[in-house]
Amino acid sequence: MPPAERVERPICVVAGVGPGNGEAFARRFSSEGYAVALLARRARLGGRTVALWLGSVALFGAGVLAFDQWAYGSATSTGYSPGEITFSLSALGPNLRGLPGPLVRAMPLSVVALAGLAWVAARAWRHRGEAASAGVRRDAAVAVALGAGWLGLWLLYFAYTWTAHLAGGPGGGPGGGTAVHVIRFYLPALGPLALLAAWPLSRLRAFVAWPALAALAVLAVLSFHSLASTEAVGAGPGGGVTPPVSGGGPSGPLPGVGPGYGPSGGPGYGYYPSGA
Repeated sequence: MPPAERVERPICVVAGVGPGNGEAFARRFSSEGYAVALLARRARLGGRTVALWLGSVALFGAGVLAFDQWAYGSATSTGYSPGEITFSLSALGPNLRGLPGPLVRAMPLSVVALAGLAWVAARAWRHRGEAASAGVRRDAAVAVALGAGWLGLWLLYFAYTWTAHLAGGPGGGPGGGTAVHVIRFYLPALGPLALLAAWPLSRLRAFVAWPALAALAVLAVLSFHSLASTEAVGAGPGGGVTPPVSGGGPSGPLPGVGPGYGPSGGPGYGYYPSGA
């Protein structure tokens, strides 16, 4: 184009562009007719950070092996007899009927996490068929990974026969186990669950997000206390907590731990005799 016909455009330089405000600023100025220049730096994971992370994993693993050696006499032993921990599709029904309520009351953050998954999915669906931004693709990929970890672990323990026995099946188990002694199997999913819940909260204004987070924390404490003291899973005798019974776990009580330690053997968690 000849110099006389060239149309001058204002120039906007956005420094430190990321998938959030930086990208939004760039899109807005570009839509207003600006020539936009973007400046960004690629984040890299340093070798020291990787070494610290791998070291913490190794330290945790060594701690688990040391505990198993101390508690069970072998670093590779779990303390359970072969076939004692069983999973079955027949346990899905009783667990799905009896556990979602106590799980939500003990971990109300799971509702926010589910909302976060739905939000990310709707956002990715809205941008389908077009050049989605790096932030949308990143959030969708992270949400899929976290959601798979969370829901996969919960689905696994929904097939756990011992918790189904507490809930009154399969095979017509007695029920009556306290909810807090059942939902603890689902606690390892708190990591991905909390990260998923943080996503929608981080997109709210601070004066909304912080009170919501505080309310969830208070609700969780009150609900967990209620579950631990009064609520039973299934239709146990009288609908209350089955009284403790004596006896150790599958390999006897742990050093320094009282009777009734163990999920089902001899008689198991001290709440009802196994096979009763």
